[in-house]
Amino acid sequence: MQRTVRIATLVLALTVLLGAGGMFAQQQAPWRGFLAEPSERGERMFVSGKVVDKATGKPISGAEVYVYQADSKGIYGDSPRTPRMKATIYSRSDGYYEYVSIRPASYREEKEPNVMLPAHVHYVVYADGYKEWQGELVFEDDPLLTPEKRAEMEKDPYYILRPIAKDAKGVWQVVADVGLGK
Repeated sequence: MQRTVRIATLVLALTVLLGAGGMFAQQQAPWRGFLAEPSERGERMFVSGKVVDKATGKPISGAEVYVYQADSKGIYGDSPRTPRMKATIYSRSDGYYEYVSIRPASYREEKEPNVMLPAHVHYVVYADGYKEWQGELVFEDDPLLTPEKRAEMEKDPYYILRPIAKDAKGVWQVVADVGLGK
């Protein structure tokens, strides 16, 4: 009996300790997401941003930000329809959200195998009273971005084309604000 109580206490203590800083932290801070386990291969990436009203620039509180991406080999999971690296995040009252992941790899277009797609993170963003926005965060330094493709992406509201740079600890940093329309 005492052994069972000790094991149960140990399991509870480990759950609390691991939950405080790992994947369970999202439950404590819904504006923070984790797409990659610490053991995931690849270069660490930290993305932050704000969800705002496209017309006024005012922050949108409680917006649902669903993000998913390929891994460091350009693979989503068993299929692109079931991504392995994903998270649902809710913006704070000031519109802020963030997530930790790895920098995704580019991959071949499914319908056109000779075409390589720039590395990207998929977004689906929704808030009450606004139109849902679906798009991609694309990194400005991607070698697959030709001047023509870059110009096309800068005009297309489907894309968030953003600079990416490493911080002093070697973690890629990106700011990706999202504007929602009514």
